[in-house]
Amino acid sequence: MFLIPETIHPFIQPPFLSVLPLMAMAEAEKAPIILTGVLLTLVVIYLASKLGAEVSKRLDFPPVLGELVSGVLVGMSALHLVVFPENGMESSDSFIMSTLQWINGLT
Repeated sequence: MFLIPETIHPFIQPPFLSVLPLMAMAEAEKAPIILTGVLLTLVVIYLASKLGAEVSKRLDFPPVLGELVSGVLVGMSALHLVVFPENGMESSDSFIMSTLQWINGLT
């Protein structure tokens, strides 16, 4: 554990410093589920775009149109499979994260 002299930071008290390792431990425990969620999200986006491109080709439309439509369906506007936290939504709003939490028994 690191120590900060009071002459450098007079407003930091030792009780605050004792909480820092606990906060790091809590974040480290969440890392595997977050990484799994990100990887699963990338796989879902990729598969949806390829599926949309194939459907679009069979209907004689450009494949890019199918990829864009599948992006809208997978994204926040339709099925809520992918949720970005910058927009003020919780990870529990995402279908993928809810499924992962159910599989791991976290809910």
